[in-house]
Amino acid sequence: MFEFKKQCKIIYFFLIIFLGISFIFSNNRVMAMNNNEVRNINDLSIEEIKNNIKNKIDEILSQIKKLSDEILQYDRLNLNTMNLKKKLKYLDIKIKKFYIQIGLCNTLIEINQQIWDFSYKRQQLIIKINSPDKEHFDIENCKQITIKVIKLQNKQKELIKKLKH
Repeated sequence: MFEFKKQCKIIYFFLIIFLGISFIFSNNRVMAMNNNEVRNINDLSIEEIKNNIKNKIDEILSQIKKLSDEILQYDRLNLNTMNLKKKLKYLDIKIKKFYIQIGLCNTLIEINQQIWDFSYKRQQLIIKINSPDKEHFDIENCKQITIKVIKLQNKQKELIKKLKH
């Protein structure tokens, strides 16, 4: 019985040390620490998507320039440029799709900002509702803001689906 208690104390001691070390070396942010940090992580991923799209557009623009130069050379030599013109048209369509995706990214950034703003307003109303001073009793406004947040989140999900396609 004595050895069992001693073993339990040793296990308990190592468990506490392990938990302490894991808390010390943990790099994860807690949402309560800084709300802006969480919001910026979401915006950063959208910004990365936007930058990738812009890089693809730059690549296509360089391809278009090369094709345009080739078409001019073929025209000077009186050669058939039909295939090159088809490639050029295809690249134009591709660029338009990328610009649409950039527009979606910008809309997503705006929606994320609106969600954050409305969530903050809703949280402030909840604090007022739960306060002992019931003068600021505004449940209806809180419901309206919650509905706005839900609609924006649904719109956000739809845009993310469009971006992935």
